Amino acid sequence: MPGEDLGPDENAGAVNLLAGSAGGPGGGRLLLQANPEDRDGFGSAIAGGTVPLDFDGNGRSDLAVGAPTETVGTGAGGAGAVSLYPASGGRVLAPGPVLTQGGGLAGTPEVADLAGAALA
Repeated sequence: MPGEDLGPDENAGAVNLLAGSAGGPGGGRLLLQANPEDRDGFGSAIAGGTVPLDFDGNGRSDLAVGAPTETVGTGAGGAGAVSLYPASGGRVLAPGPVLTQGGGLAGTPEVADLAGAALA
């Protein structure tokens, strides 16, 4: 839900993570950024979930969520970010690192780079 409003933050974004069971999906958990801001677009791209991706090497499927219009630093509006949610025991996803250009991703954050717009 990349256009989800969170309090005063318009289009900050959120991800509704559905729990699976033999009866189908249900329940749900709302994943939010640690610091949502206007027009982040969090949830525009997602990697993991149905295709297992193990970013931290613990044998469990993790989740990556893109926020391509996230502002990085003081002047790089739309530089983008990727939030990682590593899975621990019991398939619990916990907030992990947030990657940006110059902070875990290659490159220098610039206006409209849109890092996190596509994840695979």
